[in-house]
Amino acid sequence: MPQLVCYFIQTFHHSFGTRQLKNTKATARPPKYHNKKAGGRLLGISLVSFMRTAEGYMKQLNDVKTSEDCKKLYNEWASTFEKDCIENYGYVGHKQVIKVLSRLMPTLNLEGKEVKILDVGCGTGLLGELVQNELSKVEDMHVDLQIDGLDLTEAMIDEAKSRDVYSELWNADLNENLPEGVDLGSYDLVVSSGAFRAGQLGPSSLEHLLQPLKPGGLACFTVDLKAWEKESYQQALKKLVSDGECIIRQINRADYLPALRKDCSVVVLAKTKSQDNIVQE
Repeated sequence: MPQLVCYFIQTFHHSFGTRQLKNTKATARPPKYHNKKAGGRLLGISLVSFMRTAEGYMKQLNDVKTSEDCKKLYNEWASTFEKDCIENYGYVGHKQVIKVLSRLMPTLNLEGKEVKILDVGCGTGLLGELVQNELSKVEDMHVDLQIDGLDLTEAMIDEAKSRDVYSELWNADLNENLPEGVDLGSYDLVVSSGAFRAGQLGPSSLEHLLQPLKPGGLACFTVDLKAWEKESYQQALKKLVSDGECIIRQINRADYLPALRKDCSVVVLAKTKSQDNIVQE
């Protein structure tokens, strides 16, 4: 009898263990992306596929730390970037810049002149196109616009070229310096939307933003609100003001990515020093 019991236990253990192993092997699947916001449901797409969706790219954007991270991300994202940001998240950063500049343009005495504008972090040319369409007809000023642009990413610049808005386009990292070919002290306006945020254009790049401007010229740009509050943008601006490089015309809070409830600071600086004085110091 004890031998029968032992035989039964061994047989049961062997059979159960085999079935458990077979079931485990049969139900094995490649890892899927687990979306906490979806109530713990699996989306049914691989992590690689997810990272190439609007949500995936936005997640990567929030994780970037360096210029190299940005370059890699935007080179992959360039072809769908505009559609993803506007249709999925309601991006309006470019519109906030135009709203402010449309009000300030008449104060610059530019009527009848050729106005040089540099679009920093021009991306796909979304802001540049809006500048061309809107600023040329502000209060019937009838100014001629020359719009140049620079961006970190070659794929974004290729997208911007297709808009036929820019006279010149440069591939450059403003965190390091302005590219050769940008005439310092020659621009009436420098504009930027979506470029100043953590991991992209940092506080140290603000001094480079002023260098292309004529004395009295304006820089109007957005800064992601989270970065504005946590990074040292405000301290960098205070130093530029105390050094006599510029004055702050205005800073206001505005919608940025409404679908994500993200705001930005819209900053306007007026350059005070001539480029010659800056170089001599």
